[in-house]
Amino acid sequence: MTGKWPDISEVSQVFNEFAEHHKEFRMPDEPGRTISKRAAEELKGIFYDESGELLPENTVINNVKIFAARLAAVVPQLKDNPDWKAKGPATDDEYASSQRTLHKSMQSLFSTPIVKMQYWRDDSSVKKDDLSNIVIDPTKITPQMLRNLGLDDCVPPKGMRMELRTAHMAQAIPEIKQIIGHLKPFSLPGEKSRTQKRGFRLFTTPDGYVVGIQSVGGRKVLYRTDIHGACRRIDHIRDNYREEIGILRSIQSEIRDISNEIRLDWAKARETLPQKQAKLQACVDQLRFVKNAHKIELRKRIKRCVSFQVEHKTRDGETQVRFNPGSRLAILATTSTFVGWRIGEIESISGYLGQDKIRIESNIAEQQTPVEDFFQKVEKGHSRFALLDGNKPLSQKKAAEISGNLRQLRDACEAGNSAAGSGISLQPYLSYAHAVCEHMDTAIAWMTLGNREKAGEEFLKAYVISKLQHCFMDLQATYEARLAPEKVPYFRDLVAYLRRIRKELLEKRVAPHVPVPDFNSSFVTPVIKLLNDLIDIAAPAALREATTEDREAAKKKMRKLFHEFDFILSV
Repeated sequence: MTGKWPDISEVSQVFNEFAEHHKEFRMPDEPGRTISKRAAEELKGIFYDESGELLPENTVINNVKIFAARLAAVVPQLKDNPDWKAKGPATDDEYASSQRTLHKSMQSLFSTPIVKMQYWRDDSSVKKDDLSNIVIDPTKITPQMLRNLGLDDCVPPKGMRMELRTAHMAQAIPEIKQIIGHLKPFSLPGEKSRTQKRGFRLFTTPDGYVVGIQSVGGRKVLYRTDIHGACRRIDHIRDNYREEIGILRSIQSEIRDISNEIRLDWAKARETLPQKQAKLQACVDQLRFVKNAHKIELRKRIKRCVSFQVEHKTRDGETQVRFNPGSRLAILATTSTFVGWRIGEIESISGYLGQDKIRIESNIAEQQTPVEDFFQKVEKGHSRFALLDGNKPLSQKKAAEISGNLRQLRDACEAGNSAAGSGISLQPYLSYAHAVCEHMDTAIAWMTLGNREKAGEEFLKAYVISKLQHCFMDLQATYEARLAPEKVPYFRDLVAYLRRIRKELLEKRVAPHVPVPDFNSSFVTPVIKLLNDLIDIAAPAALREATTEDREAAKKKMRKLFHEFDFILSV
């Protein structure tokens, strides 16, 4: 081979450093060193294709560069890694037989076989919730995964060469480790950690996000969202499964009808055989992009039966083609087994999804309560808030009483204050709780300094935040009650409800004598725009002449707005 090769000395240097930490890659040209069969296969893939043919020179050069970029990302993760030093790489059999743990779940997402480790639940040398020691291979990172984790800045530009892309992806590894290193299994309030047998699908992060594992196109991916986003994802997955079951049942019904016609009267059925073959081909086409093993086998069997002609060898050795409906019916009869297996899988998964949704909805109810209670107290009792009535003087005793009341209201909204019963720890509610407490702290500080006017302004800002959360809760309730996948919205009522939410949000007074300052802020305006957009989409669908297709399209657009809108408060 001729041409310009990559800097071999640079590749050799990083490879030698990698081999120092990975025993399987220690080269046999030095005494006492052996290279494993698995490592040899890894290296062989750089130079040869699956049939053993030498790859083109340019391909080899690129493969070498990519391998070097991978090693450069992996070596720093092996250095001073206590788990790697204690365990080393697991063989394929060791990894497959290891118990299902948090570490195994995350390694299935981020680690290639050569750097996977074997973990056990009773391993006292491992911090059970610390995932920061798993080794991330940059080739396992995808742009969609980075976006799902909120790491859009790490997404490589389109068209970037693979070796540069691999190096670019590697830059995201510290941030990914920061995210996954502090994940906690999602659970009900007051519930002990979920048992290891239930598997791992939902986690929480220290900054209040929900991280989940989801299968997309046969591949597991990681995503990060707020608690309502996690709930909507479950709805979306269940909706897809309902659609998939409908397709499978339709295919099963089509095959049953065709089989019955042929079984009852082959001569008569043969007259319309082209139509039946077209129907079978349509079933095959519906399954053309499937990844699930049962559906792949289902597609193969139906495809074999599109033609009812089979080849036979005659006695003189010639090949003869003739109809054999019996053999095709026998194959078609087996398809119901694979349909049943796949539907069984879906039902099992749907059961877990239902359990997860119960957990999410329970947490939502708990997260909403403290700031919502604050809002209701101000709304219903504004006439009692002497702080807001500047026309009435305050005695020293009354000012001290107000400061005490402010502290109680503030403490009830404190993020993560289990003593206060709030336990606010999840987004988007965590962001509202932080903002309310920040303004209440400032209000208390102004009261301490005797500045009632400034204290009142901060109190009202806290009220606006609580009012915004109240609006947000109404919007989420609207989605659940009217726009969830299985719902059929009555658009006239939906428009009226959205307009009521908008009217309440736009009301700029707590009471006739108490205006709210700085209402059109950067965090209120986007919500008003969202409401306007939702109403603009829903209003035409509420008209009498609107068609079913119009209403379906409107629901789809509104759901899209919900999915794309960031309800986490940024102030």
